[in-house]
Amino acid sequence: MTKIEWVKNPEGTQGMTLNPIKGICPIACSYCYARRMYKRFGWGKTPQYIPSVMEELRSLKKPTGIFLCSTFEWLWNTSWAHNIIDKVREFPQHRFYLLTKRPELLEQFSPFPTNCWVGVSATNYDMANSARYYLSNIKAKIKFISFEPLLNRIADRSNCPFRFEWGTDWVIIGAQTPYSKKTAPRVEWVKEIVESADKSGIPVFLKNNLWKAVVKPHGIPPLWARSREDADILRQEMPIK
Repeated sequence: MTKIEWVKNPEGTQGMTLNPIKGICPIACSYCYARRMYKRFGWGKTPQYIPSVMEELRSLKKPTGIFLCSTFEWLWNTSWAHNIIDKVREFPQHRFYLLTKRPELLEQFSPFPTNCWVGVSATNYDMANSARYYLSNIKAKIKFISFEPLLNRIADRSNCPFRFEWGTDWVIIGAQTPYSKKTAPRVEWVKEIVESADKSGIPVFLKNNLWKAVVKPHGIPPLWARSREDADILRQEMPIK
């Protein structure tokens, strides 16, 4: 079971991660927790695809939500990626979450298997704009943008907040891990994204680390709450489709 809150089983319980690609991801994001783990524990640094890891899926008894390649960019090597997608097709009972920072490569896999939820990471406006564009050009059951970590205000050069268009089914927002006041998103950045998603009728998932980053110091606005009755609980909505 994973601690990543938005990775859910179809029944709503907590899902899991599975990493058939090992090694230090060459994307080299400055905030990558996985790179720190590899260096800390002295794990093998050379990227390699280990197909046998996918065979672990055969031991799962119930339909499961699985975040594939949570520690590595799954589109780094398209040959490996095609192999992974082929394996996904063998397990239609499971839900697979795929998250990338290379959305320009997604179209070659479209249409995705119906058990794939396909997402793009965005930490600034340019990445969000790219995510919106490339997601609109693919077919997948659920398409989402993950603003995690949210490091900047998501607004264009004219200072206009980001607007969602057709083709985005879900939005995730989170702070950098581990939490730091230096990297914590500002409350107004989060508010703008939530309001924009609400205007487009897109479900929003606010990660727990936002509580320390923006809720505890500022209070929780009603639009961030799960409901009027749960005003002290962050919205963690899942798409229904």
